[in-house]
Amino acid sequence: MDGDSYTEVYANTAQDSATPQYFDLPGTIARYAKLHCVDNHGDHFYLRVNEFELHGHVYQSDAGSGSDAGDNFNQATSISLGSHSGYTYESRDPCDWYKFNMTFGEFIEVTMTPPTGSDHDLYLYDPLGNMTANSTSYGDATEHIVYETNSTGEWRILIHASEGKGEYSFTVTYADTIHVESIDFKKTNPKLDVKVTIYDDVGGSVPGATVCMNITYPDESVHSVSEVTNEDGIAKYTITPLEQGTYIVIVTNIEKDGWIYDPAANVETSDSYTV
Repeated sequence: MDGDSYTEVYANTAQDSATPQYFDLPGTIARYAKLHCVDNHGDHFYLRVNEFELHGHVYQSDAGSGSDAGDNFNQATSISLGSHSGYTYESRDPCDWYKFNMTFGEFIEVTMTPPTGSDHDLYLYDPLGNMTANSTSYGDATEHIVYETNSTGEWRILIHASEGKGEYSFTVTYADTIHVESIDFKKTNPKLDVKVTIYDDVGGSVPGATVCMNITYPDESVHSVSEVTNEDGIAKYTITPLEQGTYIVIVTNIEKDGWIYDPAANVETSDSYTV
């Protein structure tokens, strides 16, 4: 239960608010609750519920499951793609496992934000139990994994509390991808414009992406260049002066923060133009 929520219960006595007291709470699933006195009304006390405890363990509903997430690979809790939250405790419940279905060749993106002041790490496993990626930043920094799946089945993540306890949040979703939609040329003596158009996975233009190219000149020299896409998703590089012969353009990479380059989705990766 959130520390800002409270339940009214009655007691004949109340300790100092710094000392937790334990009472049965009829109508709740917790046998015991950690309570603190917040108001004195003479013959009874109002007590705030700071956190549920069940036989010495904090009551949990990880990812809305109604219970603690699985403690190992085989006991992983099933989730849908989207945003979730859970609870870990370094000394009592350090491992939370979750599983979800993915198809070969999909890009998965996982982010996890630990409780403030705690150090939690994030691991990704394929259906056979092989760890394929991890994010283990120091302290309470948000952990982040992006990975292209290499098999179809139930993939898993492990959220591990290496230090501290509390509620973490995490999101499992498809990563945003970008690709080359077209490579075009426009010759206007004495120059040649190379235009590379970048789209996202739903057909929208992508501004602010850095397009890296190798351009082979007629003398067979190779020039490595890069340009940033404009608001229409077009990166333009100008060759001048021109030589007689064939220019060959190969896109070697596309970079944009928060996006993944998916070369398999390219409509074309290379093209040429003869002057």
